[in-house]
Amino acid sequence: MKLNLIPQNTIKALFVILLLSTLNAQEKRSMAVLDFDATGVSQSDVKTLSNRVNTMLSQSNKFTVIERGKINQLLSEQSFQLSGVTSNESMVAMGEVLGVELMFAGGIGLIGKTYTIDIRVIEVETGEVIHSASTNVRGEIDDLLLKGLPAVLNDLIAGKTSTNKVIVQTQFLTTTTPTPSNISSTSQNNTDACFQAKIDAKDNIKGYGWMAAGFACGLVGYGASYVVDPKGPPTRYLIGKDAVYVARYTMCYKDAAKEIQKSKALMGCVAYGAYFAATTLLASPTP
Repeated sequence: MKLNLIPQNTIKALFVILLLSTLNAQEKRSMAVLDFDATGVSQSDVKTLSNRVNTMLSQSNKFTVIERGKINQLLSEQSFQLSGVTSNESMVAMGEVLGVELMFAGGIGLIGKTYTIDIRVIEVETGEVIHSASTNVRGEIDDLLLKGLPAVLNDLIAGKTSTNKVIVQTQFLTTTTPTPSNISSTSQNNTDACFQAKIDAKDNIKGYGWMAAGFACGLVGYGASYVVDPKGPPTRYLIGKDAVYVARYTMCYKDAAKEIQKSKALMGCVAYGAYFAATTLLASPTP
């Protein structure tokens, strides 16, 4: 005798609904962003750069960034001194007080006409530095804001923090009096374009079709996600951009799109495995 308490089609529909409901609620890691330590840079500039980091990480949809006011409130309640917190141990202790998974900290310095920026992300649970990056920007403080920050945040936003330690060394050679030839230099095209392309791809591509392919076709659908070349970006993102920017943006957009379609196809494949196991269990004969 077989159990037929719930029709198989109903079970399948429930699995699809459950998967769809969680697609847009993928786990975000909570993070607290501390103000940069500064050497030779004004506090107002440091505040602006720190605020930009908060904004960029929040807009990436990869992290749940705790508000600065909330940080100050929680630390004040626990009588935790924010100033002078530089060691990994102190940051772990602060992260435990704030109840976050990750702590973001960094430093900014000025030597001659070259700005340096270094960042690190510490996992509170393990105390390990899971991401670090640095870059040098020769020019004005504006270049640090427009080019330096995207350079050090690119890989962090791309999601490499959970798999390996990333060391990024980049250098932009800009001048204080830029000419038309270097306005469209690799500083803008290779950094700004790729950073924006990854954010746009995540916002535009939901991957429901690839999730359905993985669910319906199993490993075949998942394998197809590696083979099929994703579409390029919408033309509205490229209006008014030079050829170098367009080429770099398009390449990064398609790379990000392929990662999305592979992850969605895998989700569908795993969901089908769970559905198959559940229906097999329900249909198995009773003793």
